[in-house]
Amino acid sequence: MKVAFKVFFSIVVAAAVVCGFFIWRFEKNPVSENQTELLKVGMSKAEVELLLGPPAKVSNNQDEWTYSQPMSWPIFYVSFDMNGRLVSWELDR
Repeated sequence: MKVAFKVFFSIVVAAAVVCGFFIWRFEKNPVSENQTELLKVGMSKAEVELLLGPPAKVSNNQDEWTYSQPMSWPIFYVSFDMNGRLVSWELDR
């Protein structure tokens, strides 16, 4: 009986740790608050990439960049005008 309880308890603890990791990982922001504070409307694509790094995805017409972490939801969108200048950004939670 004690062995069965120890095995059951070990499985429950392991499952809780794994679930906790995935919840933490799922909610991790792809761009830090410090980085977003440095974004300014009118920045060039090169300046944005220097600050945030390369995007995870670029739209077909190159006007929207997407930043995300594997297996996580918060997605950060950066939008440019037709001259390649930053016009807006948004964190989708």
